[in-house]
Amino acid sequence: MKKHYRKVDFDVVAAKYRQFGDFFPCSRQFVTKCLRDMDLHCVQSRYDSIPVCLGIAYCLDCPVASMSSQYYVMSRPTILPEELRPLAINELKIVDLNTDFYCVDDEGGKAVLKLKVFHPEMSALRRVPATSRPLLALLMNSTLLPKLPAAVQVETVESESYTSAKLRAVIKWVEETNPIHVLRAIMESVTDPKCMDYISGNILVYLKEFCPDFAEASNVLKVFDLGRHVPAVKAPMQSVKEEEEEQRQRSSSPMFFFQTAAKMLKGSASPDRPVDFLYRWPAAIAHLYRSNMLEKVFIVALYCKFGVVLSYTSEYLVELPCVYGPSRILRYAHYCLIRGVEEANGLASKLVGLRPHAKEICYEGNFCYKTYMMKVRSMHLPRNCSVDDFIHAFIGLDCRLDVPEWSVALVLSCVLWHQQKVEHRNCDVAECALVLSVLVLAVATHFNMECGVSAVADHYDALKSLVVTKMEESGACASPAVEKELIHSVLELMVVYDHYVSLCRLLTALQEDSGIPDFSSAAYNRYPPNYAVFPSLALVVHMAAHLRCEDTPSAVATRLWVVNAFLRATNDANDVARLKNAVTVFSTLVKFMSQVKLNLTAPKVVVADPPSYFLPTKERLLLKRFSHPRGNAFPFRPSGNNKGRLPQTRNALTMNGGSYASRLTERIERMRLNS
Repeated sequence: MKKHYRKVDFDVVAAKYRQFGDFFPCSRQFVTKCLRDMDLHCVQSRYDSIPVCLGIAYCLDCPVASMSSQYYVMSRPTILPEELRPLAINELKIVDLNTDFYCVDDEGGKAVLKLKVFHPEMSALRRVPATSRPLLALLMNSTLLPKLPAAVQVETVESESYTSAKLRAVIKWVEETNPIHVLRAIMESVTDPKCMDYISGNILVYLKEFCPDFAEASNVLKVFDLGRHVPAVKAPMQSVKEEEEEQRQRSSSPMFFFQTAAKMLKGSASPDRPVDFLYRWPAAIAHLYRSNMLEKVFIVALYCKFGVVLSYTSEYLVELPCVYGPSRILRYAHYCLIRGVEEANGLASKLVGLRPHAKEICYEGNFCYKTYMMKVRSMHLPRNCSVDDFIHAFIGLDCRLDVPEWSVALVLSCVLWHQQKVEHRNCDVAECALVLSVLVLAVATHFNMECGVSAVADHYDALKSLVVTKMEESGACASPAVEKELIHSVLELMVVYDHYVSLCRLLTALQEDSGIPDFSSAAYNRYPPNYAVFPSLALVVHMAAHLRCEDTPSAVATRLWVVNAFLRATNDANDVARLKNAVTVFSTLVKFMSQVKLNLTAPKVVVADPPSYFLPTKERLLLKRFSHPRGNAFPFRPSGNNKGRLPQTRNALTMNGGSYASRLTERIERMRLNS
């Protein structure tokens, strides 16, 4: 039975940390593949995608198609980069993919597809000033602002939901209130001064999403070879004096918060930008990243001083650790190779995440986190060293690979995963039920794909019934605990495989250096994609549950599951030969795994407590008793020159009467955001 947890248990208030925890590690690859199959080009942005999409939409005057409600409150920026001032920048057009977003009209005897575009002036937002609209999203964000300012009165009408009533009340209040007064009321609702620095910082991070990133947008358009009339936009830069002044203001004056928020509401983000990690990267590696073949999970720990957060994948597996543990050694290889690139360019200063160690804040299960710190050394691919030789030396493989080339990554990933699992130390990898079930489907899919994707999908749907029947006959039906363990293990193995393939591609790109890579070439497609190796999570889990109860799992897997997972096309001699080949390949892989032993040299890892933001709610409350309106209080985060300084007291913030926000009212009235 699924255990239900309170929403508050899932709370992690660290908004500045970049989290990774997709349920299916291969989901982005699958979406990218689908888009390319439809001849739709796609690129990966440096950081957050929403500001980039905004910048592209404004530059090309094209609609944004999205399921995100955030776009409803976007408005044309009133502060534009100097390079774009000659362009006609119109209001944003939004196509909501959650609705019936198109209609088919008949014009001149031809069917014409027309998108339905959202117009704020024809909605409930029409009276809300354009620059105030992002504040609607801020006030509706109950995670960031668990309590509305006292001026907002929510009253439900008849069967109206609380969310609808809240939105109606928020719109009414914001349309009648100066945006600076809205911000002031928000900050006045924070009752503990020690929380103000942290909360104001998170509000600025949130508002930044509503500011178009024209610099990155122009870079993306260049990759697409679009918008030739759009001039290149340089990222705003700060002088050393300006940066020092900003840091001084940030840590000493709440005026910085209001000034920065005012600029953001006008569409101008702070020049305090993340590191441009693509700067002077070899062209092949930059293209690898842009093409979504080098994922952000390998980047963030190196270029973000906060590190990377590897979180839980779903509520169903919340009692278990994140699925990124066994793949750490392969992430470490990525870190070392990228550091080698930066040092070769003389740009090691870009690696702000390595001061001094790469930090991975990992979910440990049951709402607990730990920080894993690794000292990353520089590694280079020797000139005469092949990709395979480098990887095999790194993971400690010293035997000959006598398996089909397409299966190398899978077999070594299985061994690498199995060897690191403490609970499998007394289990022969060649008799491991989970590994066997993964190999069964991978081998079967390799031979089945010549029958067509649709036929394979239908075959696997039918196979699920047989698996359930065999489980019931043998009494092998998995308990919820066993099912969770198996799902968790499969996801771990998927991540290991994904990392292995990514490492091969990174090394291949390093060999090309400044050349433009051909991602359709065999060098970048040696191994099948993750979703082809793991075509059905349900089948893998149920097969593994069945094989766990068998005395000789490998024999049963060969005799029963390889035969039944195999898709017969015509039931003739050709099918018999194909099946024989499939059984031979499966047996070869199992035999090889039983003979291989990796001499791993794992990176030295120091495990420490996470930042206080990642402590469970109860521990945060015990650590410091705050009086924020919500039960899970926000901790005080020193920043800039505040480090080592005692937090300001309540009296210091309210001297001369009133709250710190109200004392600023007269000074900020001149910020006419709606002009």
